[in-house]
Amino acid sequence: MNIRRSHLLRFFGVNLLILVAGTVMAYAQRSDGNKVYYESGQLHYEYGLERAVLQGVTKEYFRDGKVRFEWNYSEGVLQGITKEYYTDGKVKAEWSYADGELEGTSIIFYPSGQKKYEMDYRQGAKNGWTREYYENGQVKNEWPFQNGKVDGVVKGFSETGEPVAEWRYVNGQLK
Repeated sequence: MNIRRSHLLRFFGVNLLILVAGTVMAYAQRSDGNKVYYESGQLHYEYGLERAVLQGVTKEYFRDGKVRFEWNYSEGVLQGITKEYYTDGKVKAEWSYADGELEGTSIIFYPSGQKKYEMDYRQGAKNGWTREYYENGQVKNEWPFQNGKVDGVVKGFSETGEPVAEWRYVNGQLK
């Protein structure tokens, strides 16, 4: 009886594996070396590879062929500027990396191209100022960060640049 049960389990297990593998293959994206394609044949990802390690620029594309993301790698680690794009090709965000961690100034843009957010990072944590902007370019809010926590006076402004609010934070806590 145990032999029969093990044969049944093996039979159903193998058939289930074949069914799952077939389903995955039917919906899988085609790949070709360092490129992966949508089901339609349009390029989806393009990897910079050296000896099976990410190196140089890696890109992800929208279905219409326009670039969606660009990452820069050095020996498998994010390095330099990573960009995200809107569907019209304008830059949506720029993230600055050093040794795989956010480092320096990163910016998020409105579809118009104006800055929406500007954030300073050191070793992966917010350090310095983070600013939110109105689409007209005026500062909306600004936060001082230290070691990833809000620390100092947070200020809010009107669209004309007039101060409208202030909050005091110490080590991430509103005072």
